[in-house]
Amino acid sequence: MGEPYAEIHPDDAADLGLGVADLIEITAGSHKTRLRALPTDKVARGALFAPMHWTRQRLATDPVNAVIQTGTDPVSGQPALKAGHVTARKFDARWYGFVAAARTMSPVSDYCAIARTATGWQAELAGAIALDDAAALLERLVGPLRGDVSDMQDTRAGLRRIAHRVDGILEAVFYIGPDPVVVSREHAVALIGTDANTTAALSARRAGNVQDPGATVCACMGVGINDLHRALANGATTVEALGAATGAGTNCGACRPELASLLPDPLRTLAAE
Repeated sequence: MGEPYAEIHPDDAADLGLGVADLIEITAGSHKTRLRALPTDKVARGALFAPMHWTRQRLATDPVNAVIQTGTDPVSGQPALKAGHVTARKFDARWYGFVAAARTMSPVSDYCAIARTATGWQAELAGAIALDDAAALLERLVGPLRGDVSDMQDTRAGLRRIAHRVDGILEAVFYIGPDPVVVSREHAVALIGTDANTTAALSARRAGNVQDPGATVCACMGVGINDLHRALANGATTVEALGAATGAGTNCGACRPELASLLPDPLRTLAAE
């Protein structure tokens, strides 16, 4: 994923009022972190799992390690950073955003997770207070907007989209809404550094009949989740068949467990044996 996340049991997510793509706030003592909630039955009720590989330089809050006790093993000196007691609640965001840009970005807003991309950088954003000036926030992220700025607003729906160009080349796109932003992130990222037109940049959708591959599952072969679902619908019922149809899992193989998880339950069991 392009941002830090916390796996949470679906029943616990429901108890906290967490919906699809909502944010969870985790605290312990004086430390606090915010992560994307990922409901899954892979974790037990009452437990959370969050990967540790996100640094303070790319987050607006403490990294997840900060909310875990820092005791060390007396012999090896190995820090704990594995388990601890925390408090979790839903983070009530007033707005959500996604940015793809050519320039390096710095964390801003109540929630901000920045990641490297093939064309520059991307950031997932959210805030607890209504966003008054989206263009100013974009400037805080990427620097002065010197060039052409295209701005599309739907005041009734609370949606706003901004595209920034310099000498005809797309430098940044910013999508904002009252709910978690639903755009093709891979497509938006791919437009950075190109001469994509305003419509393509603001819609974040592929033109014509070109199908959106969706979130990348197989990085080696560039296969997205939508590609895999199409292959499943067309009769690919094994990991090998998915590989033959899309190329996924045919290089390093690291994504094969995720491919197996997409199969219908009876076939998934056979694939795991």
